[in-house]
Amino acid sequence: MLAAGAPAEAGVIYVNPPDHTYTNTGFQLDLNSDGSPDVTFTTAARWVTYSWYMRQLRVGANGVVAPGFQVSPLPAGYSVGPAAPFGASGLMAAVSYYRYYGGRYIWGPWANVRDGYLGLRFLIGPNTHYGWVRMDVSVNADLLTISATVKDWAYDDTPGAGIRAGDTGVVPEPGTLSLLALGFAGLALWRKRKAQSRAA
Repeated sequence: MLAAGAPAEAGVIYVNPPDHTYTNTGFQLDLNSDGSPDVTFTTAARWVTYSWYMRQLRVGANGVVAPGFQVSPLPAGYSVGPAAPFGASGLMAAVSYYRYYGGRYIWGPWANVRDGYLGLRFLIGPNTHYGWVRMDVSVNADLLTISATVKDWAYDDTPGAGIRAGDTGVVPEPGTLSLLALGFAGLALWRKRKAQSRAA
């Protein structure tokens, strides 16, 4: 399942396996390929009473960014490090069915989220490391299903070093930056000429 990329920035290890979708089932991720799972996802389905059915997707790790009992999907650029609000586990998404009221409901911060980042703290040996996992989570109220698609992940192999969500360690080459600068300059010139032609 692992397909490690070659990091250009020292410290950041980026892994981009084929996308894999898990529906109504638990699974584990071994972020650093050492044979030991670093994060565990669980799904639980039960009748709370004879009239209420509920299914949940939860995540547990040495630490997951979870302010409260729910796990936040992080935006790109979010700083995952010692100052982040970590918890040991939390709810990602849920769906329920009330038999007598005929209602089907979905809730949870990850319900129907695309390209959300999960911030993690985990151990490599005795050392603490920080990383992220990019995921889609789809909840179908009619079928009462929850699907999680794991897309890629990264972590910093320097103990205690934080990482920003979405950081793959790839730094644009100087030539690429120069081309981008030329592109922006050309765009500005084109806009200026277009404005002048309209004024004429």
